Amino acid sequence: MKKASKDSLYLSAESDKPWIQTLRRLSLDSIYLAIVLLIVYFSQTQHDIYDHIDKWVTAHGVNYHDLELLIFSTAVMLLIFTTRGTIDFYREVRKRREVERALREEYAKSQRYLDIAAVMIILIDAHQRIELINKKGLEILGYSEDEIIGKNWFETFIPEERHDELRMIFINMMSEQIEPYTSCECWINTKDKGHRLLILQNVIIRDTAGMIQGMLSSGQDVTERHEAELALATKSEELERSNIELEQFAYIASHDLQEPLRMILSFVDLLKLKMGDRLDDDVKEYMYYIVKSASWMQLLINDLLTYSRVTTRANPFEPVSLNDILTQATFNLKTAIDEKKAVISAKKLPDIMADKTQMIQVFQNLIGNAIKFCDKDHPEIELTSRSKDGFWRITVRDNGIGMDMKYAPRIFKVFERLHAKDAYPGTGIGLAVSKKIIERHSGSITVESVLGKGSKFILMLPKVKG
Repeated sequence: MKKASKDSLYLSAESDKPWIQTLRRLSLDSIYLAIVLLIVYFSQTQHDIYDHIDKWVTAHGVNYHDLELLIFSTAVMLLIFTTRGTIDFYREVRKRREVERALREEYAKSQRYLDIAAVMIILIDAHQRIELINKKGLEILGYSEDEIIGKNWFETFIPEERHDELRMIFINMMSEQIEPYTSCECWINTKDKGHRLLILQNVIIRDTAGMIQGMLSSGQDVTERHEAELALATKSEELERSNIELEQFAYIASHDLQEPLRMILSFVDLLKLKMGDRLDDDVKEYMYYIVKSASWMQLLINDLLTYSRVTTRANPFEPVSLNDILTQATFNLKTAIDEKKAVISAKKLPDIMADKTQMIQVFQNLIGNAIKFCDKDHPEIELTSRSKDGFWRITVRDNGIGMDMKYAPRIFKVFERLHAKDAYPGTGIGLAVSKKIIERHSGSITVESVLGKGSKFILMLPKVKG
């Protein structure tokens, strides 16, 4: 903590008021006078003085012995009283010096407390002058104590475009015309011509009579945080714009690619029909690979379209029952379920706000994968739910082949596969689509798995508010 003025806070003998200095001088003069009278009384030169006194005594008929006694008594009494006064005076000075020392010690302790604070602490009096500032405040503003104390806070440290406005608010607070601003954000000027953003917490200071004397403020420098938030907001806007452009490109590109693929497949069929038996085995093999590759590419394009439509063709949210969603998903998978004799069980699932079509797609992808990636005769899929921290935790557990958890991050990426194309059908986009849908619903999807023992997919979906 930095002090406004040592003389305004501490008492000292050197800074005594004039009447105290005069009293000290008179006391010393009185002592000197009393000593001189005693010396005169006992000195050899007193006979010359007595000659003059004899003449005065004779002329006025005064008893010389009485006069001598009076002079001696007066000198003694004067010495006693002036000595006592001087002793009392110096006792008072010593007492005041002890008070001064105690104040200095207390002030030093307060200084240490304020200087270790991680925020700026500043005291502004009712006339807008800075009376006190701590070490952190000096560090933020970039000035020394001598450069700051006594300066007008608003004229010196508030940017020009706002200092008249904020000064008027301060004046109105000091005159109690408005309620004090207990908290506010404020840009301030620093010595290097820069600007810092502070969050200020303010307290009005009053004297013992209740009169407002000023305002004590603590200020936290949030400039870096503010700049980081602005940068993050800018990056988020750029990312959102980029994602929209990418989704639009993916939709347009995949849509435009459909026609050439259809043409390739159509002409291959026409060629087979026209050439008939004239095609030798090599040509037939070439045509087989053409059809297979074109069909695979068509499947990839369709899946890419599906992925892009998660946002471009999305429906508004509405109240839906996850039990109804499960029923529709299992109906769509009826052929696969019957072929593999899969057993699907579910306890009562909650109602949520969702895009019904997309949520059916999520359940269909998860259950379809559980059936596909199962090496047992009867795949078993169990769905459960429970409440957790404002979300519904939906678990889809299976008894399939499972996986090593080191591959977990990969399975939610577009076209990522852990197996060869010939081992299991599909492009590897189903879980990527599911993740994007769940994130659109402000939720999350994770997996827990053990190789050879099955997997558990966990969906976290927000509860319906109200």
